[in-house]
Amino acid sequence: MPPWFSPARPDPSPRSATLRSARLLPSSAALWLIPLGIAALLLAPSGPGLAKKAHQGKKPKPAPPRNVTLSDDDDDKSLQLIVGGTVTVSLSAQLGTGYGWAVGSQEGKALTLIREETLHAAEIPAGGAERQRFIYKASRPGRAAVTLQYARPWEKDTPPSKIFRFSAEIKASSNGAKTLPKKSSAPQSETKENK
Repeated sequence: MPPWFSPARPDPSPRSATLRSARLLPSSAALWLIPLGIAALLLAPSGPGLAKKAHQGKKPKPAPPRNVTLSDDDDDKSLQLIVGGTVTVSLSAQLGTGYGWAVGSQEGKALTLIREETLHAAEIPAGGAERQRFIYKASRPGRAAVTLQYARPWEKDTPPSKIFRFSAEIKASSNGAKTLPKKSSAPQSETKENK
């Protein structure tokens, strides 16, 4: 039988009697409860409710970034922005071959294409590929998915050589506050007092 289950031998010293009477040392009958207490702690239920209480003092999630730049390696990326932010998509191209990037499709109206630009050989490092940029503005809360296609514009029946996709979720603002609608300048309806 393990020693913690055997009855404790009485200690004749006056010190142990004082500690036991002051409940600083457990009695031999209470020693068998220690393994049960440890087992109860190990088997205690855990879940989102308990974890939520434990993490209440932590900082909130960081706000979505205001401006994001995507490149060739960011195909199929999902991102979050706040209203007023921008997404700049910068893709390599060989425009001398006739191929170029163009907007294939866009789902959702949360992003608005505000500018397309091409960086030519004089604007890029020697030996570098030309780059096409598509700059979108996060115009309203919601979701949007954009597909860009790398193709020759005159080859209508040929599938694009490359496809670049990204999706975005647009939040109202960095602190979660929603923007208020503009006040209408239309006259208000008549009330009972005005009739």
